[in-house]
Amino acid sequence: MYNIPRTTLLRRLKTMDLDSPATKPTVLTIKDEKALVGHILRMEERRFCLTITDVRKLAYEIAVRSGRKHCFNNIKKSAGYDWWQGFRDRHPCLSVRIPEGLSAARSSMLNPIGISAYFQKLGSFLDKLKIKVKPQQIFNADETGVSTVQIKRLSVKRGKKSVHSKTSGERGENVV
Repeated sequence: MYNIPRTTLLRRLKTMDLDSPATKPTVLTIKDEKALVGHILRMEERRFCLTITDVRKLAYEIAVRSGRKHCFNNIKKSAGYDWWQGFRDRHPCLSVRIPEGLSAARSSMLNPIGISAYFQKLGSFLDKLKIKVKPQQIFNADETGVSTVQIKRLSVKRGKKSVHSKTSGERGENVV
């Protein structure tokens, strides 16, 4: 079969460890990677999504603090992009999305208690001014939160359709 000597095939079969993983071992342990994924998802819930660079720097810090041998970049103090791609492949629950800016004021209202309190206040206000009987006097106005520096891509939970990141509602420049 394929002109491979029988002795070569037998030698390869003898030395092959079937219980070992097919790939080389990762720098971070499974436990460390699960903790990192949990941290990424917790930060996303709080609207402080981590960028790919943030995740790579966290991986470097975890490897250094644990004292493991690694091949990460010691000058940039960051894991490589190849590590990130492998990490994302090992954890399909993560995805990369482009965020939609959301001011802190609007972000605080993204919960059922805040929304119901707002509509109760609005209803009593409309009753007080007797506007409910004259709906033609209701106008719609909207303000926009504009970030001068929008983050390009974030690491978030797979399956989310819209991703929000907190931005300032005021105009101005970000000074570094």
